[in-house]
Amino acid sequence: MNEKLMNLSLDKKINKSKEIILEAIERFGEEKTAVAWTSGKDSTALLNLVREAFNSQVPIPVIFVDTGKHFDEVYKFKDSLGKIWNLNIINVKNTAVFNATDKGVVRTSKLSQEMREELRQIGWNKEEFRIALDREPCCHLMKTVAMKKAMIDNSLDALMVGIRWDEQKTRSNETYYSPRTNPKHTRVHPILHFRWKDVWEYLKLNNVPHNPLYDEGFTSIGCFTCTSPNPEGKVERAGRAQDKEQTMRRLRALGYF
Repeated sequence: MNEKLMNLSLDKKINKSKEIILEAIERFGEEKTAVAWTSGKDSTALLNLVREAFNSQVPIPVIFVDTGKHFDEVYKFKDSLGKIWNLNIINVKNTAVFNATDKGVVRTSKLSQEMREELRQIGWNKEEFRIALDREPCCHLMKTVAMKKAMIDNSLDALMVGIRWDEQKTRSNETYYSPRTNPKHTRVHPILHFRWKDVWEYLKLNNVPHNPLYDEGFTSIGCFTCTSPNPEGKVERAGRAQDKEQTMRRLRALGYF
């Protein structure tokens, strides 16, 4: 975490982010770079920064990971803004897990060898896991593995992600360019230096639409099974399932955001 960068004026933070965006696309190329979008405030701010850097266009693919457990508002906002901004959205879903799910339970024996190997990487040796309730195997297969497959299928070398230093302890040591393996690529983090309040100030100043769930007391948005409103709003991710928050370091080492 760089306090000097985090204490810059909003204008300077915006310029810094645009510099990173332009540099990344020049370095990796439009066809080899994508941006991850969850429909949340941070990734929406990142998308708009890309639009500003490229004259109201997003010249790179936009990857949306569909866990099947998003709020209806997430899908509607994604589809609506996608049309308005003319986004090239790649919807990603781990169909192998969906096909092996029966009444919310996934039998590992019904998964492919590849999926079972992914479970072994996180130390999950049980015969089954419950969607949403067993958060580590669920998040890893439905999000991390799905994104990894999207990177491979689309031959991507770089992925822009809207994470911030002040958002979570496991993200406080991230860098603007973060080389990754399995698959080999680079994570690009253009808004690391933004604070929570900066994101909202940027969205409001630029009249950028936001997910309506924020108007209902949510301060961070994930799957509906793992996210609740946070009316006090003192800690940004207080509405997230805290058992999952405790496993974030291991999940991020395997490719989670």
